[in-house]
Amino acid sequence: MSEYYCHECAQRRGFTYSTETVDLTGTEYQLGKYVKHHFPVKNRGTVSVFESPDYQTYASCTLSATASGSAEIDDDGRLNMIFFVGKTVGTTYQDGNFIIPTDTIKVVLHTDPARIHTYPVNSANYERSKCADCGKDILI
Repeated sequence: MSEYYCHECAQRRGFTYSTETVDLTGTEYQLGKYVKHHFPVKNRGTVSVFESPDYQTYASCTLSATASGSAEIDDDGRLNMIFFVGKTVGTTYQDGNFIIPTDTIKVVLHTDPARIHTYPVNSANYERSKCADCGKDILI
């Protein structure tokens, strides 16, 4: 079962890392994820796409989430960050059709500089919960 922590507790536990110097398209894997989440094409399945296709906005979203978001330690022990932006940052498509706007950023594989990537999600897919350490309300 995943564990969730507010940003302050995640920092205290050493779960947060700066992404300021990470090249988010530096590997073939990351470049593929960047293209997937920036340039809508007729993909099968569900895919979320950022409103702005430029790299600087992508890097800024990633930095915001890692600097302010809550932390998720998933069932496989991977560290992910979730940050509620509060405004539309992208759109989710199902089989190429518009489904819902997105207002939250998720950074996955946060501790792996060769695989870290970011994508927009809708906060309606998450729920309010409590930080596992301090009990503060967080979005999970």
